[in-house]
Parts: sequence; structure tokens; C-alpha cells
Amino acid sequence: MVTSDAKKQLLKLLLRIAVTVGLLSWVFQSVSLVDLRSVAAHAKWQYLALVCLFNVLLFWIRAFRSQLIFKRLDCPVGLPTLFGASAVMTLYGMVLPGVLSLAAKWQVLKRCTGKGSNVLSGMLYSQVSVMLVMLAFGLLALALGGPVDQTQMGQAGGTGSLYVATAVLLALVLVTYACMCSPAGTRLDALSNALIRRLPEPVARKVRTVTGQLAVFRTVGPRFHLTIASLTFVTGVMGGGLLLKLAAQSVSISVPALVFVWMYVLIYLLGRLPISLANCGVREFVLVGVLGAYGIDSSAALLMSVILFAAQLFLALIGALYQLSWSLQRNKNSHQ
Repeated sequence: MVTSDAKKQLLKLLLRIAVTVGLLSWVFQSVSLVDLRSVAAHAKWQYLALVCLFNVLLFWIRAFRSQLIFKRLDCPVGLPTLFGASAVMTLYGMVLPGVLSLAAKWQVLKRCTGKGSNVLSGMLYSQVSVMLVMLAFGLLALALGGPVDQTQMGQAGGTGSLYVATAVLLALVLVTYACMCSPAGTRLDALSNALIRRLPEPVARKVRTVTGQLAVFRTVGPRFHLTIASLTFVTGVMGGGLLLKLAAQSVSISVPALVFVWMYVLIYLLGRLPISLANCGVREFVLVGVLGAYGIDSSAALLMSVILFAAQLFLALIGALYQLSWSLQRNKNSHQ
């Protein structure tokens, strides 16, 4: 007999499939198969290997960033393990949408370290910092390089967009500082403790453990936060934009560099939402829609998306190899 939880999970899966199919249907309706074959025939396929390898490099640098975070929580983890956990997360992300795939990474690191709450705290800090940096610089890139026709909107319109993005950026920085500095953090602790007391005791105990560990980041000083933000900027903002630029070069797409930056941020943020499978549909919808505003043929934009998806599959394959290796090692240890 099917339980109510199973029915809910099935319904969610069907909804994600529906969203994915709906978005892909819209994309393929705007694509000519004849044009797609022509673009594929003239594509520079040597860029495919470059995109895959560069994506691996970005994940390796992100593993180093995570290593710095976990070290502050007295939870040392090796770079190969962190990279493997991220690759496994990508593997499970082919089925588990959005942030739900983070559970796979947490499970791997928990098993390797035996410190589940430390891992959870580190991943929470990492995700918040990534979201803030990506959103802030994505908005700034959108203001400076968005699809704004200055002849129609005027210089004031472009300047106004820049002011709005700058104000949001400053607000995010101030909020982050308020959360990290001790005086404001103490006030936030009082508020969070009042909310935690309303939770059931077993849950409240675990939440207190995580919030207590997060308080460590208020004592590390601004240099640590600046280092983490800088690595996020390099791998998420600049690196992500360059990843899209390399994929675009394979199909001879040429748009301003800042467009690749805010497109990557948009794809990343939408990809965190559990609305599709393996980010399929969302990625294609953004690329075809945005690049179309710059006069790029939808067939070229779709093929660019396929190359990015291939890079994701390549990382997922590495994750499968890590998963297989770890499983064999556990079985070997259990028989000793």
C-alpha cells in the first residue's frame, strides 16, 4: 500500500518532470532542427573538452574554499574527499533537484568525518556566503551589462539601474557584517534562542548545536570572510562567466563579457530551486531567452546549453567513480 509520504514524493517528482518538459518544449518550439544541425556541423568541438576540464578546476578550487571553512570548525577534510563529495553531489543532482542534492554531499562528509553537525554548519555558512556574493555581483553585472538599449531608455535609465544594484550590493554587505560581528550577532542570538525554544526539544538541541558552531565565524575576523568571498568571486562570478564564455566560443556566440557573468548567476540561483531535474529546462530557457535578446540564434544558444550539460555529466561521471571507489572500500573494510 502506498503511503501518503510516498504519494507526496511522487507528486513532487511529477511536477518537476512537468516543469522540465514544459520549459524544454518552449525551447524546442523556437529552434529549427535544420539550423541546429548546421550549427552542430560548424561547432568547435575542441572547446567541449576545455569546458569539462575547466569545470573540474572550478570545483577543485571550491573544494579548497570548503576546506578553509571546515578547518575553522575543527573538522579537517582532505581536498580529494571534498572534491569527491561535490562530484557525488553533482551525480545525485541529476535526480535530486536544487538544494536537495546537498544532502548527498552532507552524507558523504558526515561519514568521512563523523561530525555531522560540524559539516552541516560549514555547508550552511558556505551556501549563505555563495548566495550573497553571487547575487550581489550578479546584480552589478546586470546593471552594467544587461540588455538595455540606451538610445531608447536614455542614460538616466542605465544609471538608475546601476544605483539600484549598488544599493542592493551595499545592503547585502551590511547585513553580512551585522550577522558576523559580535555585537549584532549577540542580538541575533537572543532572537534565534527565543524562536528555538518553541521547537520540540530534540530538534531544538540540534539547532542549538548548529547555531553555536556558526557563532565561530563571528570571531575569525574580516580577513577570513574576505578570503572566502574572494574565492567565491573567483570561482562563482568570474569562473562561472568564463565557463559560459568558453561554451559560447564553441558555437561562435559573441556577447559582452558581463552578460555571461549575470547569466551564470541567474542559472545558478534558479538551479537552487527544486523545480526541475538536473537543471534541465531552466538552463535552456535562460540561455535561449537571454541570448535571443542580443540577436543570437536559438539553435546556437541551445547547443551551448548542451555543451554545459555535457560538462555537468562529466563531473557526475567522476562522482560515480568516487562513489564506486568508496563503496568498494567500505565493503573491503567490513570484511576485515
